[in-house]
Amino acid sequence: MDAPLDGTGFRRALPALVFLTAMFLLNFMTRTVLSPLLSELEADLAISHAQAGRLFLFLALGVSLGSFANGLVSKRVSHRGTVSASAFFAGLTLMAASRALSYPLFAAGLFLLGLFSGLYFPSALAAITSYVRKPDWGKAIGVHDSAASLSFILIPLFAELILLVGTWRHTLLTLGAIQAAAAVGFSRRGLGRESFGDSPRPVVLAAIIPTRQFWLLSLFFGIAAGASIGSFSMLPLYLITEHGYARQTANTLLSMARISGLFMTLAAGYATDRLGAKTTLLLYFTSCAALTALYGLTSGPLLLATIFLQSAVATCFFAPGFTVLSRAFAGPSQNVATSVIALFATFIGQGLVPAMLGAAGSAGHFGAGFLILGGLLLVCLALLRWLPG
Repeated sequence: MDAPLDGTGFRRALPALVFLTAMFLLNFMTRTVLSPLLSELEADLAISHAQAGRLFLFLALGVSLGSFANGLVSKRVSHRGTVSASAFFAGLTLMAASRALSYPLFAAGLFLLGLFSGLYFPSALAAITSYVRKPDWGKAIGVHDSAASLSFILIPLFAELILLVGTWRHTLLTLGAIQAAAAVGFSRRGLGRESFGDSPRPVVLAAIIPTRQFWLLSLFFGIAAGASIGSFSMLPLYLITEHGYARQTANTLLSMARISGLFMTLAAGYATDRLGAKTTLLLYFTSCAALTALYGLTSGPLLLATIFLQSAVATCFFAPGFTVLSRAFAGPSQNVATSVIALFATFIGQGLVPAMLGAAGSAGHFGAGFLILGGLLLVCLALLRWLPG
């Protein structure tokens, strides 16, 4: 599907955006499926909280490197081909990882899974911004990013459904098969057929890396990913081991809490187009910092309220964040900027943050980890004024 020279209007672009959003949903479910399965994994593989947290570090390292390598692939096979290859090989790898019998083998499988999954996002963002007209980027990116919120709702329920009749291994096997099958359909009808990326050549990197917005956005995306994906990754384990919830109750609770995030993602896209990206980010960092810190300070009904409120707010970063990124780094090199920022952001938010929370849990201070994460969000708030308007 190709856009006219000035881009396609939001309504006309919506069917193609929905198809791409479905691919992002599967991509994101693949990367978050460990969260509702952690207690089962710990028992089966005989690992500690810290080791469980480090699994996300292996996954995040793979995602970071895969994102960075996006340009090498999308330059040759188009953004549509890159999205399709990412989904197909991630699905096969997830199926293979389901058969791992030891911690080292499973960690290696997660690294490869991340490597293939990481190819997705730079090509998806480039496909959107090359197809949709610029005034509608906020809404279009908001629709696409709603897949992340939907994943947070569906993955705990999906895992519990499979666990009724099987094990955590069957959960990975089923999800991997679905993703590999979806890749075949997207390769025929998806966005980005005539859109190609740029490879991370030294001259391209030299124009991106020295800029202030690059480093600010890398930090902002990393901490925001930690508040959303990183906290989600460890919350079931936190609720089970620190607050006495049953696994089924914890997973169902987190699924219900993320329902509001589905609508908040779309609202963040509209707010970005109406209020501006920087104002929307100001509101996000202020509220998310306070609510994330409350994870470590509350219990009982107050903790339940915090989970629902933080889950709603945590998804609101990405529509304004990706809008700023798309405007700061436009043109063929956009996928390179996205790739390099994602390299840092994924390693921080999806790797270091869960590892830090797991280490805090093993040390008997699980709640302190969430206080630290809230403090990091406040640092981002203080640095927001340095982001170009």
